[in-house]
Amino acid sequence: MRTRPLLVLAALAALAAWVSAQPGSGPTAADSLRMLRANRGLYEDLTASALELSRQNTSLDRADECRKVADRLAREVREAVDRNDADRLAEVSDHLLSVATDGLAPNLSDARRDIRPPSEDYERLQTVHRQAFNNLTRTADAVPTDGELGGSKRAQAAREKLTSAAARIGPPPTK
Repeated sequence: MRTRPLLVLAALAALAAWVSAQPGSGPTAADSLRMLRANRGLYEDLTASALELSRQNTSLDRADECRKVADRLAREVREAVDRNDADRLAEVSDHLLSVATDGLAPNLSDARRDIRPPSEDYERLQTVHRQAFNNLTRTADAVPTDGELGGSKRAQAAREKLTSAAARIGPPPTK
């Protein structure tokens, strides 16, 4: 039996364990606790929204629920900007881009295909679309382009993602 591969594997496992135990190899327990506390309200809100989204039967209702999730994430983005927290800004802007790209945009598109004017649903679709676009645009504009935060690469990337999310939704079409 060849023991050399087993010894190499054991040595690599020990090295990996040693590296992961070194300071700076990941978030400290205090950092993990801080992140959990910061995200607790967001987790609760997103869980409630996910349950509500699962109950929706139409693309317009799903788009509206996705808009509410995007609004909640946009609020987190603006709070990160207010605190000059580039890491939090980057994290939450990634989630907001995903919601806009994978939830909001496809449901708005499906609703546009299914709903025609004049109808109450069409007016509601216009409102949901306008609110989503305006909120994404305001949120992208809230990320500074100068100063300490605006000069960070993470903030610049976040602003680009948020601008992309707003462009993906686009303004609602005129009647």
